[in-house]
Amino acid sequence: MDKHTMLPVLLKTDAPRFLIIGGDAAGLQKAQELLRQNRDIRLRVVARSFSPAFSSLLSGYPQVALLEREYDSNDLKNTDFVIVAANDTALEHEVKQQADHQNVWVHLVHRPELSDFHLDVKPAKKQDNEKKYSKLAFRIAAVFLAVFFGYSLSAIITVDQLGLYASQIPAPFYIMLAVGFFAQLVDGAVGLGYGVTCSTSMMLFGVNLASISGSIHTAEMFSSAVSGYSHYRFGNVNKKLFLWLVIPGVIGAVAGSLLLIFLGNKYEDVTYAIVSTYTFIIGIRLIIIAFRKNIEKKPVKTTGILGFAGGFFDAFGGGGWGPIVTSTLLAKGRKSKYVVGTVSLAEFFITLTASLVFFSSLGVKYVYIVAGLIIGGMMAAPLAARLAGKLPQKAAILAVAALVMISSLRVFLRFL
Repeated sequence: MDKHTMLPVLLKTDAPRFLIIGGDAAGLQKAQELLRQNRDIRLRVVARSFSPAFSSLLSGYPQVALLEREYDSNDLKNTDFVIVAANDTALEHEVKQQADHQNVWVHLVHRPELSDFHLDVKPAKKQDNEKKYSKLAFRIAAVFLAVFFGYSLSAIITVDQLGLYASQIPAPFYIMLAVGFFAQLVDGAVGLGYGVTCSTSMMLFGVNLASISGSIHTAEMFSSAVSGYSHYRFGNVNKKLFLWLVIPGVIGAVAGSLLLIFLGNKYEDVTYAIVSTYTFIIGIRLIIIAFRKNIEKKPVKTTGILGFAGGFFDAFGGGGWGPIVTSTLLAKGRKSKYVVGTVSLAEFFITLTASLVFFSSLGVKYVYIVAGLIIGGMMAAPLAARLAGKLPQKAAILAVAALVMISSLRVFLRFL
């Protein structure tokens, strides 16, 4: 849309009928903008699935109709303005063509240059001032707490003593800090890679497999808690899928942990070979799917078995929850944003279970490695959650495929 041909118009929102297509963060934002302007606005929203925040609109705005299904051309009937918030090029062109034929104005959130109108709803000045005051109060409080605790700490530990303590921290701590940050950034944004990245790094220090798995799960328990909560806040979690994954996954994690403790490293190579063969095949399938014009959504009939296998191999092999569960769900045509968010939240309970089993039997070893992984992972988790769903579907699938196949090849090379 050429900005020189645009004419600002004030529209009364009492009579027009609005339709939003898309149930993720972009659709929620547009719905909130319209409802902020007129809480009685006539609004319908169509989407394959809705975030928890979107669903909560029903309680405050009973006139808002949330239709959880595929878009249909009949949705344009009795509609004056349609907003396409789904980042789907094919769907955008389809809606635009059908809307033009029916003289319905269209706003494409991700393709503004093709839109018939732009939605420019600004919050009231009072709300702006309240936000400014809230931010200012938060910053003042943060500065006060920093000064207060800094001054209190200086009375206990001098700067020289603090420097001495810092110099005594072993170098592997800082290495694991970077490893934990990068591993969680990849895992939280794409849905896998944490265990593979961490286990590879820890092998360089000569740590045995049981201690590797125990340390990784202890560290990942903290970072996955932050990541899972962040994904839940951003509406990236499918609750039904979560329950089908987490219960069998916990059972599988207990079985895998106990088997690893009692059998030691005897079947280590066999386990890695099985997981790597499976994930390598999944990686090839993902590449094929990514280059299809339309990714066909297929039912996942064995979600419970998938969760059990992911939990078992994750605990027994030091990683595998992401490569097995995430890649399989994406291969079935599930949307990457909700797959990553749901799998990440379920991962917390898997790692918690494995950590409790390992801790009760092995204790906590290599404290500085665990501490580095924990701190680095927690720093990266919120950023990774914001990145989830930002990549186009094809790019996210290719990224998952690349990580899966690289980790599989890494294990294959061990047998040469």
